Amino acid sequence: MNIIQKIKMMFPLKKMYVPSGWVIAKNNLIDADVNIFDKLNNDEQFLIKENFFSSNVFYSFSECFTDKNIYIKGVIYVGCLCYNINSNLEQGNLLNCEKIHYQITLSLYKGKSKVSFYSQNKIVNERYEMINEVNFLMQFFSEKVVDVINHDGFKTDLGYYLNMSRESLNLLTNEKNNFSFKLE
Repeated sequence: MNIIQKIKMMFPLKKMYVPSGWVIAKNNLIDADVNIFDKLNNDEQFLIKENFFSSNVFYSFSECFTDKNIYIKGVIYVGCLCYNINSNLEQGNLLNCEKIHYQITLSLYKGKSKVSFYSQNKIVNERYEMINEVNFLMQFFSEKVVDVINHDGFKTDLGYYLNMSRESLNLLTNEKNNFSFKLE
Protein backbone atom coordinates (compact mmCIF):
# COMPACT_ATOMS: atom_id res chain seq x y z
CA MET A 1 0.00 0.00 0.00
CA ASN A 2 1.49 3.35 -1.00
CA ILE A 3 1.16 6.62 0.92
CA ILE A 4 -1.81 7.81 -1.18
CA GLN A 5 -3.83 4.68 -0.50
CA LYS A 6 -2.95 4.82 3.18
CA ILE A 7 -3.98 8.49 3.53
CA LYS A 8 -7.27 7.92 1.68
CA MET A 9 -8.10 4.98 3.95
CA MET A 10 -7.12 6.78 7.15
CA PHE A 11 -8.73 10.16 6.37
CA PRO A 12 -11.86 9.72 4.21
CA LEU A 13 -13.89 12.88 3.66
CA LYS A 14 -17.53 12.28 4.50
CA LYS A 15 -20.81 14.04 3.84
CA MET A 16 -20.91 13.83 0.06
CA TYR A 17 -24.43 13.56 -1.32
CA VAL A 18 -24.44 12.44 -4.93
CA PRO A 19 -27.71 12.92 -6.84
CA SER A 20 -28.88 10.22 -9.21
CA GLY A 21 -27.13 10.33 -12.56
CA TRP A 22 -23.78 11.63 -11.34
CA VAL A 23 -20.56 9.70 -11.90
CA ILE A 24 -17.62 10.23 -9.56
CA ALA A 25 -14.66 9.55 -11.83
CA LYS A 26 -11.97 10.65 -9.36
CA ASN A 27 -12.17 11.18 -5.62
CA ASN A 28 -8.97 11.94 -3.74
CA LEU A 29 -10.73 14.11 -1.16
CA ILE A 30 -9.41 13.57 2.35
CA ASP A 31 -10.26 14.85 5.81
CA ALA A 32 -6.80 15.89 7.01
CA ASP A 33 -4.84 19.05 7.74
CA VAL A 34 -1.55 20.05 6.14
CA ASN A 35 0.36 18.76 9.17
CA ILE A 36 0.14 15.24 7.69
CA PHE A 37 2.90 16.35 5.28
CA ASP A 38 5.37 16.94 8.13
CA LYS A 39 6.55 13.34 8.40
CA LEU A 40 6.78 12.45 4.71
CA ASN A 41 10.00 11.45 3.02
CA ASN A 42 10.90 12.85 -0.43
CA ASP A 43 9.33 9.96 -2.38
CA GLU A 44 6.10 10.27 -0.43
CA GLN A 45 6.06 14.05 -0.92
CA PHE A 46 6.39 13.48 -4.66
CA LEU A 47 3.38 11.13 -4.66
CA ILE A 48 1.34 13.59 -2.59
CA LYS A 49 2.20 16.46 -4.94
CA GLU A 50 1.29 14.39 -8.00
CA ASN A 51 -2.02 13.16 -6.58
CA PHE A 52 -3.25 16.20 -4.69
CA PHE A 53 -1.61 19.31 -6.14
CA SER A 54 -0.67 18.74 -9.79
CA SER A 55 -4.11 17.71 -11.00
CA ASN A 56 -7.68 17.74 -9.76
CA VAL A 57 -8.42 15.79 -6.60
CA PHE A 58 -12.06 15.37 -7.54
CA TYR A 59 -13.82 14.96 -10.88
CA SER A 60 -17.49 14.17 -11.43
CA PHE A 61 -19.96 14.53 -14.26
CA SER A 62 -23.59 14.05 -15.19
CA GLU A 63 -25.17 13.82 -18.61
CA CYS A 64 -28.74 14.45 -19.70
CA PHE A 65 -30.90 15.67 -22.57
CA THR A 66 -33.11 18.73 -22.94
CA ASP A 67 -36.70 18.57 -24.18
CA LYS A 68 -35.33 19.20 -27.69
CA ASN A 69 -33.06 16.15 -27.35
CA ILE A 70 -29.88 18.23 -26.98
CA TYR A 71 -27.16 16.53 -24.95
CA ILE A 72 -25.83 18.46 -21.93
CA LYS A 73 -22.93 17.47 -19.72
CA GLY A 74 -22.21 19.01 -16.32
CA VAL A 75 -18.69 18.60 -14.95
CA ILE A 76 -17.44 19.47 -11.47
CA TYR A 77 -13.79 19.34 -10.57
CA VAL A 78 -11.84 20.39 -7.51
CA GLY A 79 -8.18 21.32 -7.29
CA CYS A 80 -6.03 21.94 -4.21
CA LEU A 81 -4.06 25.14 -3.81
CA CYS A 82 -1.23 25.09 -1.28
CA TYR A 83 -0.36 28.39 0.46
CA ASN A 84 2.69 29.19 2.58
CA ILE A 85 2.80 31.20 5.81
CA ASN A 86 2.80 34.49 3.84
CA SER A 87 -0.41 33.46 2.04
CA ASN A 88 1.47 33.06 -1.23
CA LEU A 89 0.70 30.17 -3.54
CA GLU A 90 3.33 27.50 -2.83
CA GLN A 91 4.65 25.66 -5.88
CA GLY A 92 7.59 23.86 -4.36
CA ASN A 93 8.12 22.06 -1.09
CA LEU A 94 5.05 20.68 0.67
CA LEU A 95 6.75 21.32 4.00
CA ASN A 96 6.18 25.05 3.31
CA CYS A 97 2.45 24.47 2.92
CA GLU A 98 0.58 26.17 5.77
CA LYS A 99 -2.97 26.01 4.45
CA ILE A 100 -4.94 24.52 1.60
CA HIS A 101 -7.65 26.21 -0.38
CA TYR A 102 -9.89 24.46 -2.87
CA GLN A 103 -10.75 25.66 -6.36
CA ILE A 104 -14.14 24.31 -7.44
CA THR A 105 -15.28 24.54 -11.05
CA LEU A 106 -18.64 23.77 -12.61
CA SER A 107 -18.54 23.60 -16.42
CA LEU A 108 -21.49 22.90 -18.69
CA TYR A 109 -21.13 21.53 -22.21
CA LYS A 110 -23.64 21.37 -25.04
CA GLY A 111 -23.51 18.40 -27.39
CA LYS A 112 -20.04 16.97 -27.88
CA SER A 113 -18.38 20.40 -27.63
CA LYS A 114 -15.06 20.62 -25.80
CA VAL A 115 -15.78 24.29 -25.03
CA SER A 116 -18.14 24.99 -22.14
CA PHE A 117 -21.14 27.25 -22.68
CA TYR A 118 -21.11 28.07 -18.95
CA SER A 119 -18.38 27.89 -16.34
CA GLN A 120 -18.23 29.04 -12.74
CA ASN A 121 -15.21 28.98 -10.40
CA LYS A 122 -15.14 29.39 -6.66
CA ILE A 123 -12.24 29.19 -4.22
CA VAL A 124 -13.04 28.13 -0.67
CA ASN A 125 -10.73 28.03 2.34
CA GLU A 126 -11.94 24.92 4.09
CA ARG A 127 -12.64 21.30 3.13
CA TYR A 128 -16.13 21.15 4.65
CA GLU A 129 -17.09 24.32 2.79
CA MET A 130 -15.69 22.67 -0.35
CA ILE A 131 -17.78 19.52 0.04
CA ASN A 132 -20.91 21.60 0.68
CA GLU A 133 -20.25 23.56 -2.52
CA VAL A 134 -19.71 20.37 -4.55
CA ASN A 135 -22.95 18.93 -3.16
CA PHE A 136 -24.76 22.18 -4.00
CA LEU A 137 -23.42 22.30 -7.57
CA MET A 138 -24.38 18.69 -8.28
CA GLN A 139 -27.88 19.38 -6.99
CA PHE A 140 -28.09 22.65 -8.97
CA PHE A 141 -27.24 20.86 -12.22
CA SER A 142 -29.58 17.95 -11.50
CA GLU A 143 -32.57 20.00 -10.40
CA LYS A 144 -32.31 23.36 -12.14
CA VAL A 145 -30.12 23.56 -15.25
CA VAL A 146 -32.14 21.42 -17.67
CA ASP A 147 -35.44 22.98 -16.56
CA VAL A 148 -34.05 26.49 -17.06
CA ILE A 149 -32.60 25.62 -20.48
CA ASN A 150 -35.85 23.93 -21.54
CA HIS A 151 -37.74 27.09 -20.59
CA ASP A 152 -35.30 29.88 -21.56
CA GLY A 153 -32.80 28.28 -23.96
CA PHE A 154 -29.02 28.13 -23.84
CA LYS A 155 -28.54 31.92 -23.82
CA THR A 156 -30.10 32.25 -20.38
CA ASP A 157 -28.13 33.72 -17.48
CA LEU A 158 -27.34 30.57 -15.50
CA GLY A 159 -25.34 32.65 -13.01
CA TYR A 160 -28.59 34.35 -12.00
CA TYR A 161 -30.24 30.96 -11.36
CA LEU A 162 -27.16 29.72 -9.51
CA ASN A 163 -27.31 32.75 -7.20
CA MET A 164 -31.07 32.33 -6.70
CA SER A 165 -30.59 28.65 -5.83
CA ARG A 166 -27.84 29.59 -3.38
CA GLU A 167 -30.13 32.17 -1.72
CA SER A 168 -32.93 29.60 -1.47
CA LEU A 169 -30.54 27.12 0.13
CA ASN A 170 -29.41 29.76 2.63
CA LEU A 171 -33.04 30.50 3.55
CA LEU A 172 -33.77 26.80 4.02
CA THR A 173 -30.66 26.42 6.15
CA ASN A 174 -31.76 29.35 8.34
CA GLU A 175 -35.25 27.85 8.68
CA LYS A 176 -33.74 24.49 9.58
CA ASN A 177 -31.46 26.07 12.19
CA ASN A 178 -34.40 27.95 13.74
CA PHE A 179 -36.86 25.07 13.54
CA SER A 180 -38.36 23.85 16.77
CA PHE A 181 -41.12 21.46 17.68
CA LYS A 182 -43.86 22.96 19.78
CA LEU A 183 -45.33 20.33 22.03
CA GLU A 184 -48.62 21.17 23.63
